[in-house]
Order: sequence, then structure tokens, then C-alpha cells
Amino acid sequence: MIRFLEDEHHGAQSLSAPARVAMVQVFLGPRDSDHFYQLKVDVSSGKILEERQLKGCHPHVDATDMRKAEQECLKDPEVQAAIKSMHLPEGATINIEPWTYGTDGMNDMSQKITMVC
Repeated sequence: MIRFLEDEHHGAQSLSAPARVAMVQVFLGPRDSDHFYQLKVDVSSGKILEERQLKGCHPHVDATDMRKAEQECLKDPEVQAAIKSMHLPEGATINIEPWTYGTDGMNDMSQKITMVC
């Protein structure tokens, strides 16, 4: 890209634009770290230029996963007991706020890496 921009800046006549490359993180199989990959894909041809397994890593949580986490939290008996113990007024709304940053826990910090772009 730098070479292309330098040539363009200096008025080169026959420039071929650099390939448009997208970085994609995807599960190629089950949703576990053994099947989590980062791909570099040429957008024009669809050809995979680079494939790297991200074993031990996990992706950002998407909105669907966050909603599932919220629903599961609200179903948990301990959470329900804690809500009841607060004696909230009738009609009060409980909002669970899933948090997408940080490690999975102290026991697996050497195995898991939060992916931050």
C-alpha cells in the first residue's frame, strides 16, 4: 500500500490498485478455540491469503451471546433469590448488563486470551 501511495503521489501513470484484504475471525467447525481462526481474504477474488489458528483464544462476544448470557443469569436460582431479597417495588425492571471485556477467570488465564482489535 505504501508503494502504491508513493507512486500515486509522484504521478505514476499505470497504477494497479492494491488488493482489498479483509481480516476475518471465524469458527471453522464447532464454536471452541480448537476451531477458531483468523483469515486474511482477498475481497475481490474471495481467495484466502493467510489462515492462522487462534488456539486458546476466543472472539469478542456478539449481541446474541450477550442476550443469552442475560437470560441465563435471570434464570439462575441464586440471582432470583438475590432479586427477591431486595424487596423491589412491583413493576421494577431488572437489567443484567453483560460485560465483554476481561479474562475468563483466574484459573484459566494462561489458556484464554481476550481478543481485542
